[in-house]
Amino acid sequence: MASFSGDVGSAPLGSVLLAEVAASHAVVERTRRLIRQDDPELYEFGLQVSGSSVIEQDDRRARLLPGDLAIYDTSRRTASRSATTSA
Repeated sequence: MASFSGDVGSAPLGSVLLAEVAASHAVVERTRRLIRQDDPELYEFGLQVSGSSVIEQDDRRARLLPGDLAIYDTSRRTASRSATTSA
């Protein structure tokens, strides 16, 4: 079994919340159940700083490499998978 390491930090910038996520391997899912429990109706912007990840939403999949930007709707099911350190 591979070991896991990760770190999450955030800071407000006016009406925007900036967050940094770094992880050795991670799977993050925003399921229908989680959306029903709390749907802030926001968009999320993700900038891949290092490593790589895959974002899936609405039967679409995008592989992100350093410098790539992804925008997704928090009111829809989303899955994010990273295999290497990412932010």
